[in-house]
Amino acid sequence: MSTAFHGRKVLVYSEASGMAVSFDGPPTAFSRLSTRAARLVLAVTLVAVFGGAVWAPAPQAPANDGARSGRTEDQGDVALHQATLERTARGENYYDAVNVELRARRYPTRSIFNWRTPLPVWFMAHMPTPAWGRATLSAIGFAVVVLGFGLLAAESGRATAAWGAFLLLTGVLPCFVNGLAVMSELWAGALIALSVICYGWRWTAAGQATAVLALFFRELAAPYWVVCMGLAVRQRQWRDAGRLALGLVAYLAFYAWHAREVLARIQPGDAAHATSWIAFGGLPFVLTAVQMNGLLLLLPMGATVVYLVAAAIGFAGWRSPTAQRAGLTAAAYVAAFAVVGQSFNQYWGSIIAPLLCLGVAHGPLSLRDLWQRARA
Repeated sequence: MSTAFHGRKVLVYSEASGMAVSFDGPPTAFSRLSTRAARLVLAVTLVAVFGGAVWAPAPQAPANDGARSGRTEDQGDVALHQATLERTARGENYYDAVNVELRARRYPTRSIFNWRTPLPVWFMAHMPTPAWGRATLSAIGFAVVVLGFGLLAAESGRATAAWGAFLLLTGVLPCFVNGLAVMSELWAGALIALSVICYGWRWTAAGQATAVLALFFRELAAPYWVVCMGLAVRQRQWRDAGRLALGLVAYLAFYAWHAREVLARIQPGDAAHATSWIAFGGLPFVLTAVQMNGLLLLLPMGATVVYLVAAAIGFAGWRSPTAQRAGLTAAAYVAAFAVVGQSFNQYWGSIIAPLLCLGVAHGPLSLRDLWQRARA
């Protein structure tokens, strides 16, 4: 893939398809930079790309701390949640089912954080068939791609929208894979992206509802809730802030019930993790988390470095309330992943996989203006 600059357009040419896409959209924040500042930003970008590509860690396959029994069928969180789903669908209590499966697969059970909240397993188990739950997740992923395309077309032009739709498809691709719907991170990531897009369309109530719903699926959606609340307070949208606060109260009540069910099943002598989740994994863990994308998993880790830098440049140049919400959320998660998360938590990256696509979609527009200002 090669890039050429022509006036206010960026042409991205793919040797594989023989097609060129022209990026001609609104000016970005970089269009206001002085020549010296633009050259400095370009230099820093190149250093980040080449430096990160050279020192990027080797690709890391998703790992699982709980698979200790040595039997193939016990490997992986997906297998754990699938087995829990099968038990729950047969009528077992969810917490009894997960209690049996966690211990059978030798997962640490002392910490309450090792016990997932019931969604999405409970939801899928109470549908006519689990396939309904998988179809629901696929529908959310499809909505992210379609509504994201429309939003990008309205804000940044059809070329950026087409490029962004392709990227969004790679970001939500796991939502369409049979068997992965039991992973709560996929639901939370798709709902966060859908919430950002709904806010972009000014469907505020829908954006708030999906933000709170993402929290119910996985507590790791909390940073996004904080961003939404912070923006509502900053903009003095007190009604919106009140709705978000009400959603948090409902979630805390839900989590209190979850904690009570879990504590009743934790036994003296239960195993705990050997290391803390506060692991300070830094850039290596951040990159392995960002790699949780249907396309990046097939490419060398250096491509993930370029992708992350492109997302940062895209968010920085994109001027809209959507960019502010998405950029702040992405930055919050990247900062958090640099501190929190063990090596086997790579799949947490699924939470921000669709979100980063929005920043990368605007990367060519930002580079266009940087190049224009650097040549001025």
